[in-house]
Amino acid sequence: MGRMRKAGVTEKLLGYGILVLLAGMIGGILVKQQLFEPSLYQPRTHQQNQSSPPLSLPFFSTVPALFLPMTPPETFNKISLSDKIDGKAEAYLSAGFTQMACQRFSLKGTDIWLEAFCYTMANPQAAFSVFSLQKRSDAKPVPLVTHAYQSSGAVFLASGRYYLEVIPSTSSQEMPTSTQALCRAILETLPDESPEVSVEHLFPKENLVPGSISLHVKDAFSFSKMTDVYTAEYQWKGATFLLFVSRRDSPEAAKQLKRDYIHFFEEMDGERLEIAS
Repeated sequence: MGRMRKAGVTEKLLGYGILVLLAGMIGGILVKQQLFEPSLYQPRTHQQNQSSPPLSLPFFSTVPALFLPMTPPETFNKISLSDKIDGKAEAYLSAGFTQMACQRFSLKGTDIWLEAFCYTMANPQAAFSVFSLQKRSDAKPVPLVTHAYQSSGAVFLASGRYYLEVIPSTSSQEMPTSTQALCRAILETLPDESPEVSVEHLFPKENLVPGSISLHVKDAFSFSKMTDVYTAEYQWKGATFLLFVSRRDSPEAAKQLKRDYIHFFEEMDGERLEIAS
């Protein structure tokens, strides 16, 4: 029988290297098992997004028989909102968005459909902000809540911390009655948990353009220090003016904001104008 050949230095080093590699692989597997998070490997849906709990309020549960559901209700959170309203999501997120529910309905006996969007905002001010800053130029008030209007058959309103849109597929003559009926049904499902935002007392009534009051939660006039700013339009002697007001924590804080705002304009080569009394 032949004698066994001793392993050479190269073979020994190669064997040690394989053992080290195997040990590293086993160690990595053990670490992965300790850090395993089952939720990361589950299918994600809008209703089950891990960033916020699902919307459970029955916004569309009691609609009149005139409206037939075309789609199941959907919910969207801060991460998924852009999937539904891409290009507009930032306006809601910056104002204080929480969640949005939507559903599409057909108008019984017709080929017309409507889609309802109910946005849950952080507070009534946030809801009023997105309502006021997106107001259409042809807005006509409707007697649903304090802040409500219709435009081309669609209805838009803010109630407490909720912002509601009901948008039809057509602007036919019967749509205002139908969209308002759907809005009333949805309003009845909203919790009566916060008062309406009162804004009319903030500005003088003389020469005020009706429905022109808006709220900028942040970055008003592209100035980062201008937060929670209410604006209103006035017409006087054929000209349109914009007035704004922002409550600060103290008189000194208000004076400092004024100085900072003036400096902001001066940095852009703005000039002060003397106004005759």
